[in-house]
Amino acid sequence: MANNAAITPPAEITDEKQKEVWKAQQGFALIRELAGVLKAAVGASRAAVDAGYIPYANQVGQTGKVVSPDLYIACAISGAIQHQAGMRTSKNILAINKDPEAPIFGLARFGVVSDMHKFVPALTAELKKRLGR
Repeated sequence: MANNAAITPPAEITDEKQKEVWKAQQGFALIRELAGVLKAAVGASRAAVDAGYIPYANQVGQTGKVVSPDLYIACAISGAIQHQAGMRTSKNILAINKDPEAPIFGLARFGVVSDMHKFVPALTAELKKRLGR
């Protein structure tokens, strides 16, 4: 999934809302694969939960769960203060966001300015290689 075709919805999806849902579903598939390699859990912002992309049980933030893992990977998370309330005590935070001004970078120990749809597949492939998974 390292090329742009992977993030372009199929031609039969013409409605903009359906395109957005399709892209979010693809993003969560990438995140689930990465989480599987790392033997980790998947969390989400309230916006993703409210949009119906992922169940409420996965919500992290002021109105969701508070987590404090050794590594928190924030993929396409802007870093609103409400979300930070649920993950700011994480030991290490890796932020992946295409917006270099996203607030999450102020909290992250490591930051990657990139589209997660391009970066996460490369990260997952490298981790599979290195971890033998």
